Amino acid sequence: MHDELPVQESGPTASGSSPASAPGSTPAPRNPGRADQLDRRGGLDRLGWSVLRPAPVVCLTLVAAVIATGFAVRSSTAEMGILIWIDAHHTPALDGVAWALSWAFESPRAIAVVVLLAAGVAWRCRHLIDGLCAGIALALTWGTSYLVKLLVGRHRPAWTLLRHHVGGPEQDPSFPSGHATFTTALVVVVVMCTRRGWRVWIGAVGCVLAAGVAASRLYLGVHYPSDVAAGIVYGAAAGYLMVRATTLVSHARPDRRAGQDEDELRSGPGEIS
Repeated sequence: MHDELPVQESGPTASGSSPASAPGSTPAPRNPGRADQLDRRGGLDRLGWSVLRPAPVVCLTLVAAVIATGFAVRSSTAEMGILIWIDAHHTPALDGVAWALSWAFESPRAIAVVVLLAAGVAWRCRHLIDGLCAGIALALTWGTSYLVKLLVGRHRPAWTLLRHHVGGPEQDPSFPSGHATFTTALVVVVVMCTRRGWRVWIGAVGCVLAAGVAASRLYLGVHYPSDVAAGIVYGAAAGYLMVRATTLVSHARPDRRAGQDEDELRSGPGEIS
């Protein structure tokens, strides 16, 4: 009977390679961590989980601050003067741009964006669960912002005080801006799904888009400035939290793929499996 070989710890050595197999034995397949895989190809990786450990607490604080601010300004119309000033500077060209930006992220188109994001991330990362996590994170951020709208119940700016009407009045609650929330959360999710080398560029382009959509809501007179500011803060903070939550839930699910041993079914915190 052969003597038992000493058990070696699984995982890569300090040099990054798998430990050597015993002579005559079948080498174990290397099992790189999901975070390593996603870092190479882009995906919902461990962005900021170790370096930005306080980030979840900060984001939760910001979400709470947005809700508290909503109750504080719910009955205020002091910002109406800003909208009247903007209304006095309307031009035909800006009317078209503002209307187009706002139209592009109305609910039917926003739902399509969620679906396209999920499909794009799943295709790029070659894992359906990555796409589902991205789409769910964006949808949850957007959906919970509407719950905040209902909770706060702030009325829209007075339509009759504005002279230039592009589109029609909106009747749902005003705080926070759903457009600002959605586009900001979209930027956050896309950046967290992107290769590290591209994050700055995509983030910069995304910020320009989000700022343009937010400005269009003020230009059209359908939101107060505080509504838009709150939407930006909520979209960034809740978007980050939703990505973290969906990845953690994903990695905790039982993986039942055949042919893998127990070590291959584990993922580290914050990774999508």
